[in-house]
Formats: sequence, structure tokens, C-alpha cells
Amino acid sequence: MPRAPGFMLRGLENPLLLQTGIWSYSIYLWQQPFAKIHGTIDVRLIYLMFALAFSLTSFYLVEQPARRFLNERLALRRSRVIA
Repeated sequence: MPRAPGFMLRGLENPLLLQTGIWSYSIYLWQQPFAKIHGTIDVRLIYLMFALAFSLTSFYLVEQPARRFLNERLALRRSRVIA
């Protein structure tokens, strides 16, 4: 199997790029309502900042706790099945 060049792999391992990938679904969901708003470029940039703020808040206050809860429940269920 061919391997990507080293510079490309290092670029894809950039922490900012990796974190953006983790946040990407929240950003996608929250930009949808704000994307429908029309106006000047300045207004759209403000709405983009609102969308990013909403998406990160949602990610850390809703998605992460829900993911932890579900993963803990799944791990508990698996440990009961194995035992």
C-alpha cells in the first residue's frame, strides 16, 4: 500500500487541524441556521462567530458529556457480558 509523503503526514497531524476535525460536526450543525441569514459581509462574519461560539458550547456542554455517559454505559454492558 502506498504511503503519503512525510511532509503531508506531518501536516495532517497538526493539532489545530485535528481539533478542527473533532469539532467539525458541531460546527456543521450550528452554521446551518446562521448560513441562511443574508446581509453585508460584516454581518455574516459576526454570525459566523456566533455559530462557532454556539457549536463549541454545544460540543463541550452537550456532546462530550453525552458521549462520556454513553461510552461508560457501553463499557459497563460489555463487562457484564464478558463476566
